[in-house]
Amino acid sequence: MSRQKREDKRIRRKLLLLMPWACIVVVIAALLWYQGTVILSKDNMEVHKTYKRHYALVTGGTDDVFWSSVYESAYAVAAEHDVLLERFGYDLAVKYSKDDLLEMAIEAGVDGIIVEGDEDERTIELINRAVSQNIPVVTILSDCSGSMRQSYVGVNNYDIGQNYGEAIAKLIGETPSSKLNVRVILESKEADVAQNLVLLGVRENLEKYYGEGSIDVTSGTISEPDDFAVEEYMRDTFLDRAQLPEFIVCLNSITTQQAYQAAVDYNAVGSCKILGYYDSESILSAVSKGIISSTLSVDTEQLGRYAVENLNDYIETGYTNGYNAVDMKMIDREKAAEILEQRKEQ
Repeated sequence: MSRQKREDKRIRRKLLLLMPWACIVVVIAALLWYQGTVILSKDNMEVHKTYKRHYALVTGGTDDVFWSSVYESAYAVAAEHDVLLERFGYDLAVKYSKDDLLEMAIEAGVDGIIVEGDEDERTIELINRAVSQNIPVVTILSDCSGSMRQSYVGVNNYDIGQNYGEAIAKLIGETPSSKLNVRVILESKEADVAQNLVLLGVRENLEKYYGEGSIDVTSGTISEPDDFAVEEYMRDTFLDRAQLPEFIVCLNSITTQQAYQAAVDYNAVGSCKILGYYDSESILSAVSKGIISSTLSVDTEQLGRYAVENLNDYIETGYTNGYNAVDMKMIDREKAAEILEQRKEQ
C-alpha cells in the first residue's frame, strides 16, 4: 500500500510539472484562433463592403493599356465618393462584344454607365434603353450623339487629325518632289463618324501646307478588333515594300505597338514613319529611339475623372456638363526621353 501511495505521488508530481506547459499550449492555440478570426472578419468586411452607388465602365476593342489607365483614374475618383466602379467584361474567359456588355450592365441594374461611344444603331438603342430605365449614361472618348446619353467626355476627333497632320508636316518639311502617301489605320470596315473626322483632319491640315494632290491621305482597315488581326495586318503591310506608305497613323495603343514591332522585325525602321497613340512606357521608349516618330497623348486621368464626376452630378442634381474636352498633345523624340526620365525619378 505504501508503494502504491509513492507511485500516486510521483504521477501527481509529473502532472503538476506538465500543467503549466499545457496551459501555455492552450493559450497559444486560443491566440491563434482569435487572430485568425479577426483576419477573417476583416476580409469579410472588405468583401461585403457596401457602396452608395454602382457604376459600370464598358469599352470595346483590345486597347487594354489605354483603358486600364482610364479605369484606374475613374476607380479612384469613384471610391472617394463611396461608389463602386466595375469594369464590365474585363479578364473574362469569354470575350463579349461591347454591346453585349452594355446590355449586361443594364440588366444588372447599375446606377450609372460609362461607355466608349460609337454611332452604331445597336449602341444608340441600348443607351436609350438604359436612360429610359433611369440609368444615366456618359459616353467616353468617342461620342454617341444620336442617343439620349447625358454627357460626353473626350476629344475633338477633327482636332486629333489636325494634330497628326501638323506632326507629319514637320517631318516632311518643304513640298516633296514626289507624291507621298499617308495611311490612317481605322478600327473597322465600317469606319464611324469619329474616325472619318480624324481622317478629314489629317487631310485638310496637309492640304493647307502642300495643296491638293501632293499628299495622298488614305485609310487602312482592320476587320477584327483583336491582337492577332492587328499583327497580321501590320505584317502584310511591312512585307509589301512596294505598297508601304511613307507614313502610318495609328489611332490606338495596340495598333501602335504592332506597327513599331513590325517595323523592327522586317527591317523597315525609317522606311515608313509611324505616328502612334498613347504614352505607355513601351511606346515612349520606341519614340525616344526613333522607331516611332511621335505619339499622341490623351489625358486618361481627365477622361476617368470627368466621366465619374458627370455621373455623380447628374444623379445628385439632375444636371451635368453635356461635353468635357480633355487635354491632348503630340510627344516627339526629345519630349519622350524627358518624360521617361521624369517617371524614373518618381
